Amino acid sequence: MSRLAFINEDLRRDWPWLSPVLLAGLALRLWGIGFGLPGLYHTDENLIVRQALAFGAGILRPYSYVYSPFLPYCLTFLYGLYFLVGLLTGRFHSPSDLAILYFNDPTPFYLLARLTSAVFGLAAVVITYILATRMYGRVAGVSAVFVALSPALVLHSHYGMSDVPVACLILVALYALWCFIEEPTTRRLFIAGIVVGLAIVMKYSAWVLIFPLIVTVIVVARRERWPGRRILGYLALGGFVAIGTFLVISPYTALDFRNFWADVVIFQLGTQLRQGESFIGLWTYYLSAFAVEGLGFPLLVAALIGSAYAIYLRRPADILLVSFLVPYLAMLLFQGRQQFNWIVPVIPVLCILASLTLDAIWRAMSAAWMRWRPAALVVLAIMIGPMAHRAYERSQWLSWPDTRNIAREWIEAHIPAGARILSDPMWTVPQLRQNRESLIRYLGERANAKDIENRPESTRTAYSQYVHYQLAALESYSGPTYDIVYIQHEWWKSDEGAPDIQVYPVWGLFEGRVFSLDELRAQGFQYVVVSSLKYLQYLREEGKEKWPSYYALYSSLEEQCRLVQVFAPDTGIAGPIVKLYDLHGQP
Repeated sequence: MSRLAFINEDLRRDWPWLSPVLLAGLALRLWGIGFGLPGLYHTDENLIVRQALAFGAGILRPYSYVYSPFLPYCLTFLYGLYFLVGLLTGRFHSPSDLAILYFNDPTPFYLLARLTSAVFGLAAVVITYILATRMYGRVAGVSAVFVALSPALVLHSHYGMSDVPVACLILVALYALWCFIEEPTTRRLFIAGIVVGLAIVMKYSAWVLIFPLIVTVIVVARRERWPGRRILGYLALGGFVAIGTFLVISPYTALDFRNFWADVVIFQLGTQLRQGESFIGLWTYYLSAFAVEGLGFPLLVAALIGSAYAIYLRRPADILLVSFLVPYLAMLLFQGRQQFNWIVPVIPVLCILASLTLDAIWRAMSAAWMRWRPAALVVLAIMIGPMAHRAYERSQWLSWPDTRNIAREWIEAHIPAGARILSDPMWTVPQLRQNRESLIRYLGERANAKDIENRPESTRTAYSQYVHYQLAALESYSGPTYDIVYIQHEWWKSDEGAPDIQVYPVWGLFEGRVFSLDELRAQGFQYVVVSSLKYLQYLREEGKEKWPSYYALYSSLEEQCRLVQVFAPDTGIAGPIVKLYDLHGQP
């Protein structure tokens, strides 16, 4: 019987319980997927979407390599289809209409990006089921339930980012490698190499798949008693295909290697190492993240036991999973920075290892203990319950109105257009529209700080189009606009006195320092909008010590200015606390 026939048979057999799991996973991933829109409150989604739009404009050289270009390429295709539909229905008449729509209402672009992530998230549930059942049997297929209900996977399936897509591709790569273990042919290794390359080009952290690729060849070689020359040949083939796939999808990583190195190594690695987190601190953080948002505490314990069990048995399937798990966790613990989304790609593997523990317990029950199996199902439900409830809360929270959108409506209704406003970073506060003078100044500062004039021609062209369409969109915008200046928070530093990273310069009014209230008043500022996503970081003893200038700014607002309005989260309302201060009023 062919492998596809085996898969179809498994799916038909387990469809009665797998179908409601898939429906639950889909519902959790779609509920609240439009959160915040048209406001953009995820820090990095815009980097993916704007890169895709630049590709659609014919600028194929990435303007940044911080995120790999595979997901933007996929979105470019979807945006092309959306444009064609708009042409046929009369909504668009030229590509400029699409660009202007993005700056006035980015909702459809971000929905398409988030739906792409949700589709990958649902596919990860199916692939987890297939991989687990093929490696460990029917009981292990319950790991698909864990993947469907994981709070972290549900949450990140709402974001138009590469975390969930790469988790899905990692599973596909592991499955392709397992197929090679079962039947070691050149064709299967070639396919596995392609999928490994695709995963790495989806997100660079998937480079860890190099270890399972090497280990897989070694496992097969030992079993088949291959000579050394053949082992080297298969290793070279797998590596060559993986690297070749990476370069075919992302050729500019080689053609523009200097900028690639600056973005991925100097900037990314530099920001991570400069956070200065200790090994113990990182271990505690990630253990807590897995226990609360990844799998829940009961399943995390089962995953740890399953990992130890796999290392003890060292079966081919065990070796394959552990050869990914161990290097990936080591990478997390030695980067020096806490990053919640980095746990996403490894969660499905931990889910499979958790099911390995449950499978071992299930198999240990003798015929005399069969009457206890219903009780085992009740215990399983109890283990899944907290995780499912957390995932439900995550989706529900995303579906609620956001304080930043509520604040924007209030400000536009009560603060006169043209007022000069100092604001926390754009994603943390209500996203008010800048007036023409403010926008031109902001774009000019960015161009100077990023040295656009001395960048490659494609970068200059992309930035020129970016400026053109922003201004064109503003011309057709009918709502109130303001003179806005954003505070540049130096998040990449461990403290205010740490040296800067030259490849990531700051720009604007707050380059290198934070002004006092007297200076702000002298420069004509009337209002300040701040967010708890930022000010809470500084208004504490540690913040006072590490960030004295920021502490002085936020504490002086509370002590010397009139608090005009507070927008706080509540039952049915999500988001941070947003405060609006009048610089010329008395507290």
